[in-house]
Amino acid sequence: MRSFGYAKAPDVASALAALATPGTEVIAGGTELVNWLKEGIAAPDRLLDITGLPLGAVEASADGLRLGALVRMSEVAAHPVVAREYPVLGEALLAAASAQLRTMATIDGNIPAAHPLPVLPRGDAAAVQPAGRRFGMRRARR
Repeated sequence: MRSFGYAKAPDVASALAALATPGTEVIAGGTELVNWLKEGIAAPDRLLDITGLPLGAVEASADGLRLGALVRMSEVAAHPVVAREYPVLGEALLAAASAQLRTMATIDGNIPAAHPLPVLPRGDAAAVQPAGRRFGMRRARR
């Protein structure tokens, strides 16, 4: 692993400005990125830690479920609305990783890592809807 710089973003505007610098990669949970760094798959000049940003909310509404980019897999799986209205999502999150990984892994970090939940076939996008409603799948555009 080669050396890299580290910065912690104090707010969203600062994070966006820092990301304009070539060679800057975002880190939050780090469950994938740290492995990529060790294997030489990723070699950023600087890591930008975004864990302090206000992007970790789970919000339920009549329109569905909104998951913030920094919400942890364990937080989603344990959320009462997920257990009641989206049980398949909660079960998939529990089956997707060990307890240690679920506690660290962010939802947004695992989607681009191509490690989708077991119920979501690789390369597909899924519309997850509350229990009792139709569960639809559509092919992702490539």
